[in-house]
Amino acid sequence: MDKKREIAVGFIIGIAILMLIALSSFVYAIVSHPASQVMAGTFGIGDFTFNGSLGIRNSVGGIFLYANATSGNVGIGTDNPTALLQLGGASPELRLQDTGAGSPKLSLYALYGSEPRNWSMYVSPGASDGYFRIKDVTAGTDRLVIDTSGNVGIGTTSPGNWRLALKRTDSVNQVLIMDSNAPQTQIVFQTSGADVANIFASSSNEFMLGTTAAGPTIFRSNGIERARFLSSGNLGINTTSPGATLEVKGTMKIFGAWESKSNNVVYQAPTDGFVVDYGGYSPSNSGGSATGYTDGSNPPITIRAFSSVFYSSVPAITMPVRKGDYWKVVNSHGGGAVWWIPLGT
Repeated sequence: MDKKREIAVGFIIGIAILMLIALSSFVYAIVSHPASQVMAGTFGIGDFTFNGSLGIRNSVGGIFLYANATSGNVGIGTDNPTALLQLGGASPELRLQDTGAGSPKLSLYALYGSEPRNWSMYVSPGASDGYFRIKDVTAGTDRLVIDTSGNVGIGTTSPGNWRLALKRTDSVNQVLIMDSNAPQTQIVFQTSGADVANIFASSSNEFMLGTTAAGPTIFRSNGIERARFLSSGNLGINTTSPGATLEVKGTMKIFGAWESKSNNVVYQAPTDGFVVDYGGYSPSNSGGSATGYTDGSNPPITIRAFSSVFYSSVPAITMPVRKGDYWKVVNSHGGGAVWWIPLGT
């Protein structure tokens, strides 16, 4: 009886081993079946645990999805993801497409100090305007908008026909252009692909603006041209074709500090300037004169201004003097009032 029992137990154990071998072969066969033999089905609800990394590949070994068991990184189209989610391939594209009338949106959350900060990038529904927007969700306002013409608005959702429109309501609009390494910063203006003008600032505190080609620099006010620099360097005020270094059409006032000087005394001009003389006279005399001399000699001998009057009239002259030249005024009756008016330094 015991012998029969031992035979029966051995037979049962053998059958069990054969079943286990067959089952393992069956499971392996399912895993290794080609896609054409895999039937459609539905996974049940629950967690699926894998002892290693998970990879889903096609029949030629191309990777569809890979989850690294060590880092937790997930790759789509790559089996070596170095970020939490990485797309691989020749031209990888991540598309968010709304199939209804909503807005596809990418949201970003972070802690700013102890407060959460939420930003989002989204496209307005096509029935609205189809604009691309970057929104400060925490503040409840759009910070940047690009319309369907490519116009950009910062601080405004309506850039209009401007390629770049800036708006700030809490203070003055400000734009900072900076480079902590370069010795200069500039804005370059082009037409037809060629540089024509720039605004330039350097590390030596220089500020320049003007043309980079052979064209004039024009200044306007109220939509009307007021001054023009030609490429030759000539400056015209109220003229578009100055024929000298400075040409002014209209009146001009030049003021300096009026310095009182003496009659018939030689002076050397420290700057360019003017001499104004209001000559003296003698009521009993029948006339008087004022003569202005200036040149590079000391004393000067070249007459640059002269005035002669009769009876009780007073002679008066105005004479320009170059920097470094000598000058004097001689009033025939002595006295009078002589002034030096310097221009610049």
